[in-house]
Amino acid sequence: MFGRLFGRRPRVAVEDALWIDRAARDAGWTRWRQAPASLPTVHVVRSSVDMDATLTALSDRRPWRVSDGHEAAELARRLAGPEAVAVALEDRLRASAAGSLTLRAFEARVRSRALRRADDEALIAALTRLGAARITFHGALDEPPIAEHARRLRPLLEHLGVGTTEPVMSEAITGSIARAQR
Repeated sequence: MFGRLFGRRPRVAVEDALWIDRAARDAGWTRWRQAPASLPTVHVVRSSVDMDATLTALSDRRPWRVSDGHEAAELARRLAGPEAVAVALEDRLRASAAGSLTLRAFEARVRSRALRRADDEALIAALTRLGAARITFHGALDEPPIAEHARRLRPLLEHLGVGTTEPVMSEAITGSIARAQR
């Protein structure tokens, strides 16, 4: 309420969904849904290889591909309904955020964390400027920056019966990942 009175945007929810391994993350992050669809979804990837794989995984939902500046400008129109899905390259979204593009509220799902905390903070700032209401980073125990710290966590998760179909989510995990980043 006060944020709107004083012209500031409300704080964006940023969380981590940690999958048991990369294969589980790659199979599940496009299907996983924590809550019923109330916001359009933008899947953020860092490479064109990841984009192609994500588009294929989301093919039944007819995702829209954002890979250049012209397409980023069209994103606002495409994300009209709560079931809308887009797949975007991170650098294109960051460039769009530097301009005057503003979208209606959306959920951002980011494929993996960066090695450096500053890179993730820049992406979070860009997504916030674009209108993200919730940002979820989907990582895996066997990928950087988590892998070297996961040796202790993986046996515990396996003992607790954490499977490959659902990620583990906790504020403690988000804090641990931030500390593990360089």
